[in-house]
Amino acid sequence: MLDGISALFRDGGFTLPPLLLMAMLMWYALGVRWTAIQGVARALRTSHTRGEVGALRNELKVGAAPIVGVVLTAPLLGLLGTVTGMIETFDSLATMELFSRSGGVAGGISEALLSTQAGLVVAIPGAIAGRLMTRRATVLDEHLEETLA
Repeated sequence: MLDGISALFRDGGFTLPPLLLMAMLMWYALGVRWTAIQGVARALRTSHTRGEVGALRNELKVGAAPIVGVVLTAPLLGLLGTVTGMIETFDSLATMELFSRSGGVAGGISEALLSTQAGLVVAIPGAIAGRLMTRRATVLDEHLEETLA
């Protein structure tokens, strides 16, 4: 299994390690955001002062920025890997090194496809989970607003 993961990183080019780090950051931020939203949902069961409601409303925003940042950046980083993989492919075609040490045509295409896939694999679940959490936070924010009225 480790050999397969190692080959994936080798074939995917220089964009895969940063994409892995971005994925870890995103899932950590999703966990922090989920925990904050659940804490606000529990806190809604009791009455609060205006100051406490303001603090709870701020708590609903925790973790949102890193999620959005990763969701927006990961596909672009995948696209960068795609471009570098295609450059390698065309360089191999130009020099007729179809099976060179760097991978040649197949290596360039592999890098292009793997980096594109990795960027999307990071961004799509983050976009879905982030949107669901934002929707839940909006509902809770409306409930907090009602407690002030």
